[in-house]
Amino acid sequence: MILKYQDYPDQCYPVRSVLKHGILTALSSDAPVVSNLNPVKGVEAAVNRKDNEGFAIAPHESISIAEALKAYTLSAAAIGKTTQSGSLLPGQFADIILLNRDPLTTAINELANIKVEQTFIDGKCVYDKSIS
Repeated sequence: MILKYQDYPDQCYPVRSVLKHGILTALSSDAPVVSNLNPVKGVEAAVNRKDNEGFAIAPHESISIAEALKAYTLSAAAIGKTTQSGSLLPGQFADIILLNRDPLTTAINELANIKVEQTFIDGKCVYDKSIS
């Protein structure tokens, strides 16, 4: 099937369909292609499925906040076949971000307001908003 340009927005990034078929799925920032590397922005995009102007892009392919977080963490590590990241367990890298709000209890329209407070790589603080 060949998609016409006008059909593309209804077919792009079929994340819900992929998950529905049990396929392990990872999300990422697409760096260096995109300028905003903030993973919270990626979670927001996967959940609300709108472009920068607010137009819907395949809204039927929206996933939950929990599914998006899993795709950025545990699933991404599994796809990369790493056993040292993706979750916080003894013996794993402590690569984490601390946010100013809990994304799981934040309304979808408020996800963009979540800010990174601290970033840790291998357990060491490499970013702290309070001292930047």
